[in-house]
Amino acid sequence: MPTDFLSALPAVAALVEKLGVIGVLLIAIGWLVNERLRLLRELVGAYKQRDRWRLAAVKYKSACDNHEPPIKVDVSDLADLMEQTS
Repeated sequence: MPTDFLSALPAVAALVEKLGVIGVLLIAIGWLVNERLRLLRELVGAYKQRDRWRLAAVKYKSACDNHEPPIKVDVSDLADLMEQTS
């Protein structure tokens, strides 16, 4: 990443000369908006994964509780269950 930044520095300098302070502010705002959108996409993915885990936990627990007699299991087995359904 640092080499990419250093190689892009002359282009940014030329852009700053053309646009001035307002241009620098616009570049900074554009970068912040881009970063916010990237983090938002990452957050949506994390929520989807969390919801899948919760659904798997509910299915697993209800299957064990509804069995006659109720089955006592270790909940750490959910990781294997999620890998099979993915």
